[in-house]
Amino acid sequence: MGFFASTRERRYNAALAIHLAAYTFRALGLHEQQRVDAWIYSQGSSAFMGFSPIQFQRLWPPEFKAAWRAYAMLDLGIIPAVKGEVWRLPKVWRPMPGAFTAGPAKLSLNYRPFEETTAQAKAYLETKGADPQYLELRPD
Repeated sequence: MGFFASTRERRYNAALAIHLAAYTFRALGLHEQQRVDAWIYSQGSSAFMGFSPIQFQRLWPPEFKAAWRAYAMLDLGIIPAVKGEVWRLPKVWRPMPGAFTAGPAKLSLNYRPFEETTAQAKAYLETKGADPQYLELRPD
């Protein structure tokens, strides 16, 4: 995403990243899923955020979880489960190494589940071989 990206481009890239993160997270083994969520919990226990794992698992909407998981997988070096794809995440200011404080919020604020850009992003991932049922956001 560019610094002055259009609204449509931001929303398309947000939908692409969120659905790709949900798809990739489901494709991971249990140990890797736990490692991704542990990264998120470590960020949440910082002075900047202060949320608990129970809040993350039970109260957060699926698109916000997927946004956080996208940044976690990027930081952990986990590549997207769709061949040829990369993480298209907004660049954010990092106050300390490993800390993504604004990125997931920025990503989820640009996500619109019922807009055409979301349907286009999901259709694009399907053309790349992603199973449509695993692209859908749902509670864990």
